[in-house]
Amino acid sequence: MNHLRYFTALLALIVVFSCEKMPQDSISITSDSNVVFPPEGGTATISFIASGFWTAAIADAEGSSWLSISPDQGSRDGSFTLIARVNSDYDDRITSVTITCGMASASVVVTQGRSQTPPDPVDSGETYSYAELPAFDNTNTDYYYNTLYANTVKSGRRVRNFSFCYDTRRHNPIWVAFPMHSIYAEGSGRSTNEEGKDPWMRYPDLPLGQQSIIWDIEGDGFMYWSASSSILSGGSWTKGHLCMSSSRAGAGSELNLQTFYPVNIAPQSNTYAGAGIFGSLWGKTEDFHWQRGSQICYDTLYVVAGCHYANDDNIEYDACNWNTRSEYSKACIIPTHQYKLFLRTRSGITGKDVRKCTESELKTIGFWFDSVLPVGSSSDLADYAVSVSEIEKRTGIVFFPDIPASVKSQCQTSDWNL
Repeated sequence: MNHLRYFTALLALIVVFSCEKMPQDSISITSDSNVVFPPEGGTATISFIASGFWTAAIADAEGSSWLSISPDQGSRDGSFTLIARVNSDYDDRITSVTITCGMASASVVVTQGRSQTPPDPVDSGETYSYAELPAFDNTNTDYYYNTLYANTVKSGRRVRNFSFCYDTRRHNPIWVAFPMHSIYAEGSGRSTNEEGKDPWMRYPDLPLGQQSIIWDIEGDGFMYWSASSSILSGGSWTKGHLCMSSSRAGAGSELNLQTFYPVNIAPQSNTYAGAGIFGSLWGKTEDFHWQRGSQICYDTLYVVAGCHYANDDNIEYDACNWNTRSEYSKACIIPTHQYKLFLRTRSGITGKDVRKCTESELKTIGFWFDSVLPVGSSSDLADYAVSVSEIEKRTGIVFFPDIPASVKSQCQTSDWNL
C-alpha cells in the first residue's frame, strides 16, 4: 500500500511539472537598432536584454571586412561594442548584425558614409564611377552630365540623389540614373511651392536657352510644352519624372525638390484624348522603385530611365500655355521612345557591391515604349520587356558598364514577378 501511495504521489508531481511552461528564449535590443558611423569610423555600444546565452554575428563577409564585434557572445542581459574601420572608398557601406538567443533573434542595421566624393567622370576622363551610371559620350558637345547630391531626410547622410545626361540642343533628357535603397525612404510627402502646387523650377547650372522652360517663369501660366507635333494625336504632354518624386519622398527636402528640375523631367503623353496607354504602363515600371517598391531590397536596386530620339521630327515649344507661346518659347525635340532599366542582386541580401558579384547572383531587365502608344496596345507590361543589351543596340549607349554582357542579355519576366 505504501508503495502504491509513493508511485501515486510521484505521478502527480510529474503531471504538475509537465503542465508548467518551459521558459521561452527571448532577446530585445534596448539601444538604437539603427547605427550610423561617420566615414572616419568609430565605436558604438549595443545594449540588450537576453533570457540566456547569446551570440552576435555580422550578416555578410563584406560587412566583416570593415566592422567587428567585441565580445561576440555572452550570457543573459548585456552589451557589446561595434567597431567600424575608416571608409576610404567612394561608396557608402551597409550591413546588419544579428543577436541570437536560442530560437529568438534581433537585428541591428549598421551604415557608414563614404569619405570621398567620386571624381567627376567628365573631368577625370573616366566614363563611370557608380554602378548605375551609363558610359559617357564625351564626343557629343550637346550632352551635359552631372550628379546631384542631397541629405537624407532623417539621418542627414549626404548621398547621391541622381545622375543625368541632358541634351542641351533638344532641351530634353537622354537618361537619368539613380539607386534605390531604404535610406531614400526616410521621408514622406511631396514638396509644394507657396501656392501649394508642384515646385517646378529652373535647373540653376544651365542657361535658359539650354533647358526646357516648364516652370512658371513669370507667374503667367506659360509652363507647358505645346501639343501640336505629329507624334501626338490629341491629348497633351505631361511632365514625367524619370527619377520619381515619390522615390525621393520628403516634403520640402532638397532630396525631393531636386526631382522637379527640368533635367529630370521628360514629356510624357497623357492617357486621355487618344494619347494611348503609355502613362499606365510607365506607372507599372515605377511600382518597381517607388519608396517601398516591389524590387527594393537590402542590397541596392539600380535604375536608369531615359529617352530615345529615333528622329528629330517631333517638335514642340516650351514656355507655353497650351499652344500659346510666350516670349521665352523655343523649339524642343520630343523623344520618340522612352525606356526603363533595372539591375539588382537576385537574392537581395548579399551585402555585396554588384560589381563584385558573380553572374549568377545578378538579374537585369529593360522596358521599351513608344512615346505615344496607340489605343488598343497591350496593357501587359511583360509585352514591353526587352534585355538591357537590346536597348543598348537601339540607343547606342552602354548601360551598367561594369556588368557582364551575359547578365545584360537577360530578359526573364518571371525573375521580376511579371
